[in-house]
Amino acid sequence: MKQTIQKSFITFILLLISTMAFSQNIAVESFLMDESDQEARIKSSRKDQNDKVCAIIKVETTLLLQDFSFDAGMVAVTATEQKTGEIWVYLSPGARRLTIQHKDLGSVRNYEFGESLKEATVYIMKLKSGNVRRVVEDDVNLQYFVVNCPIEGATIKIDDNPSEAFSDGTFRKALPYGKHQYTIEAPMYYPLSGMVEIKVTRGEPLNPALQPAFAVITLNGNGDIYVNEERKGTATWSGRLMPGVYQVEVKKASHRSSVTSIEVKEGENKTISLHPTPVYEPEMVLVQGGTFTMGDTYGQDNGATPTHQVTLTSFYIGKYEVTQALWELVMGNNPSRSKNDSLPMVNVSWANVQEFISRLNATTGKQYRLPTEAEWEYAARGGNKSQNYIYSGSPYKNKVAWFNDLREVHPVGTKLPNELGIYDMSGNAEEWCSDWYGRYSSSPQQDPTGPSSGSYHVTRGRMRLGVSERPSGYYFDDERGGFFLGFRLAHPLQ
Repeated sequence: MKQTIQKSFITFILLLISTMAFSQNIAVESFLMDESDQEARIKSSRKDQNDKVCAIIKVETTLLLQDFSFDAGMVAVTATEQKTGEIWVYLSPGARRLTIQHKDLGSVRNYEFGESLKEATVYIMKLKSGNVRRVVEDDVNLQYFVVNCPIEGATIKIDDNPSEAFSDGTFRKALPYGKHQYTIEAPMYYPLSGMVEIKVTRGEPLNPALQPAFAVITLNGNGDIYVNEERKGTATWSGRLMPGVYQVEVKKASHRSSVTSIEVKEGENKTISLHPTPVYEPEMVLVQGGTFTMGDTYGQDNGATPTHQVTLTSFYIGKYEVTQALWELVMGNNPSRSKNDSLPMVNVSWANVQEFISRLNATTGKQYRLPTEAEWEYAARGGNKSQNYIYSGSPYKNKVAWFNDLREVHPVGTKLPNELGIYDMSGNAEEWCSDWYGRYSSSPQQDPTGPSSGSYHVTRGRMRLGVSERPSGYYFDDERGGFFLGFRLAHPLQ
């Protein structure tokens, strides 16, 4: 009781002294124009209601903006800003005086500048004031507790209060005098708890060092990187993982994926390199032999006449058009205009393709070749599983074919496949066949290979979306090819 009375008496005396000196607690010490300061003109320019650039009065004071009010009479105060050691007051040009009011220290009324404020000009006003800080703090028994923690997502809990987030890596709160328990938490870090004692004099900011509960893993590989089947990046990825066992994998087109399991321990820094191995053999689809009617069976008037019966023995055909990844693996170059591993290889001549096939066969020991025109059409129709669709796999072209933009090709296998599981035989790249171009015969044929000679070779697909459509009125030079001309492979059954 005695301490309470004594404290109240001290507070009363201090407040009395403050009140007695009220009119002397705030005053303007100096006011000058700073012609070298370009803040008002360049960096921090503001305009008033008349679209004129404001003048800035930089009020030098350690007091807080929230305790002040400013009034320039008929001239508007456009804005005020709290800065370190300063309060910036934005005023319209032409202002001649300013009233400054502080909620504890009184006021300076109608301070005369001596001349009208100039547009886009900075002025420095120095205030001298009393200090009522001890009166206020003694009365409420509060002091600031400051904690710095730059970890993203960090929170702090003080005593039994709810957890609070850090703002730009800093937590600042006024606490009553005495001891307080705190706990700092952050994702993937161990919590840190401690005790702080709040006193009249503000202590130094707390800079806690939270211990990581994670490992830093770096994965290198010449492909797409996956961790537990989640794609993380390409070529290199570095990130944090909690302790445990993970499956890491690097995938690349025309390569066999490199995959392994790793055990991650907290605090470790580990680098792992994985290298997919080349796979030279493309994915092929078995086309069971059979008999079909080849040519314009849909009445499209597309030059594929006359229709005729064709019987084929079983063969394999590429599930996809040959990709740029496989071409680069075999040939070591890429003449395509748009480059991507999953795009079809285009801009290749018939002769280029023959060279590719020769090298591929030498590497694999296989007998890859181009499909004949009859094989190509039979596979496009769906072989012995055909539903007689006009497009390869659907009566609706948008389901199975890229056709809106003929200036580009698209990654293989991104539309629906046909009845045999073959992709992109309608739309996307135009494809070389092995036949010389010539008119059809009306007689039945067994495994036809086209004319024995000619001027150019057959191409199929791309803008001719229908499964029976063939070139009419134009052709590609065997030696030059075309920007969007690619191919897919075939292989005999044996």
